[in-house]
Amino acid sequence: MQRYLTKEQRIFVFKQWSISGRTYQAANYAFQNEFPNDKMPCRQKIYKLAKKFDETGSVDDAPRSGRPTTAKTEENIQLVSEAFVVNLQTSQRRASSELQISRTSLGRIWFSGVVGPYFFEDNVTSQNYVRILKDTIVPHLQAHPAFQTMVWQQGGVPLQYDQVVRYLLDDTFLDWIDRRGTIGWPPHSPDLMPCDFFLWEIVKDHVYEQNPRDINHTKSLIEEEFTLLNSNIVLCQVICRSVADRCQICLDNEGKQFEHLY
Repeated sequence: MQRYLTKEQRIFVFKQWSISGRTYQAANYAFQNEFPNDKMPCRQKIYKLAKKFDETGSVDDAPRSGRPTTAKTEENIQLVSEAFVVNLQTSQRRASSELQISRTSLGRIWFSGVVGPYFFEDNVTSQNYVRILKDTIVPHLQAHPAFQTMVWQQGGVPLQYDQVVRYLLDDTFLDWIDRRGTIGWPPHSPDLMPCDFFLWEIVKDHVYEQNPRDINHTKSLIEEEFTLLNSNIVLCQVICRSVADRCQICLDNEGKQFEHLY
């Protein structure tokens, strides 16, 4: 694969493959528009590239030996935090230029991983949902330098917009997304967020492939998948950047479901 596509092309192919719901035809169409003088790789090679991303989160060759340097120092973390909090419109490209930090290093500083997983041992209620938010999830997010700019999004489950939940979210976040949130999210909306169009499907497929024996084994496999995902910064960045593309496709289709079109 590496002999056939440049790194830019590999990332582009995987990005289009992901946002189209892993549809070869849609990825092929996008590739030909972006690189009209190059030939799109066959399905088998796309499958191999996708598998590599799923397993390693990278399109690069295996790293060479030697101790890597890091730009993720406390000083740089603080500088990056201030750059985005002071000016919410700051782009990654502009911050990279002003701070003299490469965009790759900037992404590593800004990305702090996937939060969780957290398991509910009993039936999920609005009370224990609020408890896990207050005791575990919110404190974890507050440690991130960009907490002041974060927007919380829920999954549309009825218990999540009980009054006790709404009060907590109103007090914690500047904005939050749900049917009754400060930013509305109508039922049956298209899947625009990474958790919906990527994370759950990948985790579920990988876990079930290993035929979990019981609840504890299932939990262990899920935790392993999250650990692997947290080590795959390139994959996480590509998937998150694809959100803007999915939003544009949604706008082009007047807010209607669009996955079946690609």
